[in-house]
Amino acid sequence: MVERSTEIATSSSRVADRQWQRIPTGNLSEARRITKTAAPGMDSDALLAYFATYWDLGWVLDDGDQQRALALAVEPFDGDRANWAIVRAQLYGWRGDSARMRVWGDTAAREFTAQLRDTPDDAQRHAFRGLALAYSGRKAEAIAEGERGVALLPSERDALNGPYQVHLLARIYLLVGEPEKALDLLEQLLARPYYLSPGWLRVDPTFASLKGNPRFERLASAR
Repeated sequence: MVERSTEIATSSSRVADRQWQRIPTGNLSEARRITKTAAPGMDSDALLAYFATYWDLGWVLDDGDQQRALALAVEPFDGDRANWAIVRAQLYGWRGDSARMRVWGDTAAREFTAQLRDTPDDAQRHAFRGLALAYSGRKAEAIAEGERGVALLPSERDALNGPYQVHLLARIYLLVGEPEKALDLLEQLLARPYYLSPGWLRVDPTFASLKGNPRFERLASAR
C-alpha cells in the first residue's frame, strides 16, 4: 500500500524514510533497529499497523513485532478490513504458514471485491485483489487482476504509483509459480527510478524463492 495522509502516517513515514536509507544497501538489521526508534508517545499499535501495511515493509518487522501485528484488531488499520486481511496474508506468507496465508488471502480478496464495487477503476485495489487471490491460490484470477492494475495506471502516466503496480504484479507472478515473468518485471523496475535495488532484493523475503536463479542472482549482485 502507498501512503495515507494522517498524523500517525506522517510520524511513521519519517521512521520509514530512515529505514529506506538502509534497506537498499541490504542492511536489514539496522532497518529493524530503526523501526524501534519511534518518537515517545506514538501509538504503538498504529505504528505496527503502518509498517505492516505501507510500502510492503511488514517483512522488516522482527519476529516479535510481526506476532504483535498479527494480534491487532482491524481498528489500527483505519477500520479497513481489506488492508487488515491482506497484511495478515502477507505476514503469514513470509512466516511460512501457508494454511493461514491462504485463508487470509481469500478473506482479503472478498474485502477488496466489495470495495471495488464502489471504485471499479481503482488500480491499486485491483492489484491488491490480485495479490490476495494469489495468496489464496487462484492463479488465473490473480494474474488478470494484477494486469488490470497495471493497465489502469501505467508507469508512463504515474512515475511513482505506476511502477508500484508492476511491482505488485511481479509479486503475484512469484506467488503463482511464474518466476521468469516476475524476473522480467523486476528487470524493468531496476532499470528505472524506483525504490527496489539489488540490496533490497537480497534481504526482502518476498524474493526468497528466486535465490539460486541465475537471472535473479545477477540482479541481486549488481552494483
